[in-house]
Amino acid sequence: MSGTAIRSMTGFATAEGEAGSAGWRWTLRSVNGRGLDLKLRLPPGFEALEPRLRKADLPLFRGNISAALKIERAEAESRLRVDEEALAVLADAVQRVRLAVECDLPRPEGLLSLGGVLRAGPDTEGPDEALVDAAAQGFEEAVAALAAARAGEGAALGTVLAGHFDALAALTADAAAEAESATGAVRDRLRAQLSELMAGDLPEERLAHEASLLAIKADTREEIDRLQAHIAAGRDLLRAEGAVGRKLEFLCQELAREANTLTTKAPTLALKRTGLDLKHRVDQLREQVLNVE
Repeated sequence: MSGTAIRSMTGFATAEGEAGSAGWRWTLRSVNGRGLDLKLRLPPGFEALEPRLRKADLPLFRGNISAALKIERAEAESRLRVDEEALAVLADAVQRVRLAVECDLPRPEGLLSLGGVLRAGPDTEGPDEALVDAAAQGFEEAVAALAAARAGEGAALGTVLAGHFDALAALTADAAAEAESATGAVRDRLRAQLSELMAGDLPEERLAHEASLLAIKADTREEIDRLQAHIAAGRDLLRAEGAVGRKLEFLCQELAREANTLTTKAPTLALKRTGLDLKHRVDQLREQVLNVE
């Protein structure tokens, strides 16, 4: 089977550029998740960019996405400076703590290591607006690249899933053939068991009645029909557009239920073994489906 529209939830992408004397670089990583969860890591001074990015219309539906922005400034702008206001606030807090609790004064390097005391860049209120706009546009470029990467991963994943559905279809066909011949095997086994118990001739009518009851209990045609229907539905989902991961997860649950029931009801060893093979293949399918968007 080819031409699946499956998209993976795993992927990696980068985007970079320049604005004035500064350069920016986005690094995006995506793994599977129940919903869409965007985690942003922004450098100091770019906090106001987060609401803007979260309002962006992302071409993604599911997955845990980590997005990190790195800013590289020219040497003159990258020198560290002390934020005098932040340092004054810390110094005042230290004095108030010493008045309340007897303790040693903190070492200078300890104060400088606290967030916001040392800053990189010129002494301005925030990053240049052009740099912020460039970083925001770069985020959209990185997201588009991530979506393309996930689509590429999805193409390979779709081939794997299609192979699992083909294997399930073949095993279900084997189960149907084995179930068809199981009635005669049940009848022969029942004849032998009852003959041993009664040690004599058994009326054909009694044998037929007992065999029919046992055959009804061991009838797996409904399970086989449902398996075939679920497999057909799964193949349709592989060709469907949009996020189908949740539907495939639900379908795996239904496939597992039917395979379990078939294995439990199987009247012959051959059919039971096929049922176990079906269960194993469904487990393999389910592991791969967890990566589908």
